[in-house]
Amino acid sequence: MNNIFHITGDLKTVKLKFYVPQVGCDKFNFIFNNNVFEFMNKNIIDHKIDFVVNNNYEILLGIGHFKLNNKESDLKMAGTVIINEIGRITYMDNDSGHYEPNKLLFNIFVKKLKLAFNYDFKTKIVSFQN
Repeated sequence: MNNIFHITGDLKTVKLKFYVPQVGCDKFNFIFNNNVFEFMNKNIIDHKIDFVVNNNYEILLGIGHFKLNNKESDLKMAGTVIINEIGRITYMDNDSGHYEPNKLLFNIFVKKLKLAFNYDFKTKIVSFQN
């Protein structure tokens, strides 16, 4: 069982917006096979969960972007995702309290994922105020 899915490609770095201690963090274990996620914890299906893509291009799923990324100051992408009962992504956004993934980087990331997974899903861009 692993909680890592690798994505290939060259993504620009997203920096830490601000350092604030994060309370709690759960990393969700999953198996990734044939472009679908299989979770041992069925309670997270069809619920928003956090994701990060670290600097090793590993996608980690759970609760708490900053701790999922081992408190690193940068990463490749962060946001929230919904995965349905058959293990497919149905929704993804770039919403993160600790990191600030911009619209352009998010759109590039989503395009790569949709191409790799060979299916479509809904997306939403969260705009950040400076």
